[in-house]
Amino acid sequence: MKQPAAERCTPNTIDMCLTLLFSCMDTLRRLYSRLDTRVRALSRVSYAILIGLVSALGVFVVRSLLAGDGSFGPVVMGVSMAVVYYVFDPNSEN
Repeated sequence: MKQPAAERCTPNTIDMCLTLLFSCMDTLRRLYSRLDTRVRALSRVSYAILIGLVSALGVFVVRSLLAGDGSFGPVVMGVSMAVVYYVFDPNSEN
């Protein structure tokens, strides 16, 4: 026989869950910080190419989930994002 949810949630289990949650959040925060540092250290061309590839991949995934044909949209989005990020260089420190 199952216990009601209120009886299963003791202060000890709640503390354990919160500790686990905060531990996961710290891990994700450190991972994001390391990734952010690596991406910011990329050259202007590498950064623009990375943004273009990520944009094209994102548009391709969404496009494949929706009805319709064509892979021209993701290619155009990737190239245009790479060009925009190269020209305006938002990753610069200036």
